[in-house]
Amino acid sequence: MNNIIIYHNPACGTSRNTLEMIRNSVEEPSIILYLEIPPVRDILPNIQQGAFTKENGEKVVDESGQRVK
Repeated sequence: MNNIIIYHNPACGTSRNTLEMIRNSVEEPSIILYLEIPPVRDILPNIQQGAFTKENGEKVVDESGQRVK
């Protein structure tokens, strides 16, 4: 079963690079070309709740949900 979904724009370099990283590290994701088929609000995940850090440990969002500058 495929658990990875990418909302992809083939014209965007960041999107292409992200898709390549997913393919190289795990499996073939489900690809939604969001410019052709826009997502509906009901299927979008809830916004980030609580603290969020980068892989290197740098804090991006604090415990109250506020962005760290």
